[in-house]
Amino acid sequence: FKITGNGKHLIKTLTFWLAFNVLFTAFPSKIIQGIHTFIFIIYETFYSRLFHFLENFVSEF
Repeated sequence: FKITGNGKHLIKTLTFWLAFNVLFTAFPSKIIQGIHTFIFIIYETFYSRLFHFLENFVSEF
């Protein structure tokens, strides 16, 4: 059984998202929710690009 690239990405994203939601539930503030969304968008963009780069890099070998 092998988890594909998208599966790993989805799991990591869900874990990250859940961790953030648990963390930010302790601080129910609109400002922090805004920061959370902002960080999450940056993380998503960066991580998916990095992941595709690594996937292509590994498949070269």
